[in-house]
Amino acid sequence: MNTSFTLELKNQPTSAGLYPVYIRITRERKHKRIKTTIALKRKGDWNPHKKEIRTSEAHCKAWNEQLAKELEEAKNTHREKGDTSIDSLKAAIDSQESRMIFYTIIEGKESFAQNKVEEAKPTESLGTYKHYRSTLVMLGKYMKSKGIGDLYFSDIDLSFLKSYEAFLGKVENQRVKGRTLDKTTIANYLKKLRKLVYEAVEEGKIPVEKNPFLRFSINQKKETAKEKLDMEEINSIIDLDIPKGSLEWHTRNAWLFSFYNAGIRAGDLLQLRWNNVEKGRLVYKMGKNGKERNLELVQEAK
Repeated sequence: MNTSFTLELKNQPTSAGLYPVYIRITRERKHKRIKTTIALKRKGDWNPHKKEIRTSEAHCKAWNEQLAKELEEAKNTHREKGDTSIDSLKAAIDSQESRMIFYTIIEGKESFAQNKVEEAKPTESLGTYKHYRSTLVMLGKYMKSKGIGDLYFSDIDLSFLKSYEAFLGKVENQRVKGRTLDKTTIANYLKKLRKLVYEAVEEGKIPVEKNPFLRFSINQKKETAKEKLDMEEINSIIDLDIPKGSLEWHTRNAWLFSFYNAGIRAGDLLQLRWNNVEKGRLVYKMGKNGKERNLELVQEAK
């Protein structure tokens, strides 16, 4: 049964603004497309006649070699599988080790983790999206420290998690100079990574029995209790002599409004509108968990 393989560029960009290169499999006028690990920033960098990346793209040589490798691997899989169905052939090619990239720091390449984070952007709160973005940035720093360009699904094992946790324990704390990240921050990075790994397990990218988080415990113990202001300190903030209408004046008032309303999170506070005040009460939905809060406004808050 005649089966052909060719490379093609997707006409429409992804949510990240990239144009992925696909392997198109054709058999008896039926097509199946498989995304390669390469995507272009500019549509014009693709030569549709030669089915390759033009020299206008700085990485053209290396990326064309990568595409040729993935195309040849797809053909080899076809030779091994024989005249299996086109759907089974696509599934076999998708499972090739060279295509199973969990995360990459190589510009122009796509990965599972990056796609998942971008897909979540419209549904997650801005704060949550930024946390996931910072998780990938931190993971990228770890990979650079190890000289790793691509992190494959098979690389994510117990040894990797212990190594990554040790790396996080040495990262400088940007808020407190001279100190490293606290245990809570490290736990948050690991929990975001765990969520991405569990999504990979759900999609069959990682076998359930090989999920390293089943044998890895995240240390969430806080090192110290949070410091709280006493009423004398709060009153000193209230009594500050600040020019009315200044940025500092508005900032102090916003902070006090939060204080008088049981501690509104900053992300929620910045999104409040006049219509959140109803008959002397503050009514709003928390961005973190979607729960509604309905608070009576005390005189100070008014």
